[in-house]
Amino acid sequence: MIDEKSESAWLEAFIPIHEEASIIVDKVTEAVNSENEQAAAESLKYAIEHLPFILERLKALPKPKDKDIKEIKNSFHNSYKVFLDGCSYGITYLETPSPWNRSVWWITNDVATTKLEEANSLYYYCFPPTDADGCDESPKHPKEKTQ
Repeated sequence: MIDEKSESAWLEAFIPIHEEASIIVDKVTEAVNSENEQAAAESLKYAIEHLPFILERLKALPKPKDKDIKEIKNSFHNSYKVFLDGCSYGITYLETPSPWNRSVWWITNDVATTKLEEANSLYYYCFPPTDADGCDESPKHPKEKTQ
């Protein structure tokens, strides 16, 4: 586990960025799953407009010294980039429906979802929820093999 005090400046800067990005990701996911094309298009356009600024803020965070924190930063940055690509493909599909555009959109969406889950797993491994959060299980590193 990471000594939070040694990386507190990074963590304090990261949490609001992560929360803001999570809200956008959740809105896009909800709108796309609703099968309401207008809501999906609006949420995708919103993500395309706002996620680049979040990526810039994430990139501008202080350089962490801890290896796991560097991995968290890179993992989230890469995940959000793939998610942003997925949003672009989603807009393309909604504007020009075709089986090809739909396939590219859904494949990118699946990759983005997997990457975001891996990034979140790594984050919770490094900064596990406390017992006060109702967590009684010690998280495993996402790259650990489960037996």
